[in-house]
Amino acid sequence: MVLAAFPPDDAPPQRQLGPLRQLAASTQPLVTASTEGTPEYRAVETLLKGVEARLPSKVPFFDKDGNPRHQIRVHWWLKPDAERTVVNTVFPPDPTLPNTRFTTSSQWEPYELTEPPVIFGHYWLPKDWPAAPIMPNVICVDYSAGKGGPLVAYSFDPERAREGEFTSVGF
Repeated sequence: MVLAAFPPDDAPPQRQLGPLRQLAASTQPLVTASTEGTPEYRAVETLLKGVEARLPSKVPFFDKDGNPRHQIRVHWWLKPDAERTVVNTVFPPDPTLPNTRFTTSSQWEPYELTEPPVIFGHYWLPKDWPAAPIMPNVICVDYSAGKGGPLVAYSFDPERAREGEFTSVGF
């Protein structure tokens, strides 16, 4: 389980960290990953915050709290669209954003169906979003509990990892 995004091991920025099990062997990788500006730091930022793409300078948007933002979280499990627009890149979808084409230096590889299941949050899905996997092996459990949505969990049998069940508790 990760907080926001889990690119495949060979995808940037995951490549910068190497296999995650190596992080437990020494504290030095953690120190390096905590040093702003290092590739390891950027990789941890992605794992914790998700894959983000910088918007064109004239296309900021305002988040749920009214703060201006210049980056969007992307649907990192899908291949980037060749005709990239803000609308077809942002996740979750936001009808208030302009359908403006843009380029970004952010890179991500699609999360293939052969990859192990990943359960993540930090994406603030609308509370009425359907409780279902986004893909058979990509499950988001953030249904905006901090803003009045339900607290959601997902459980699955490790023997049959692609079968699971959502459970939620409303506030």
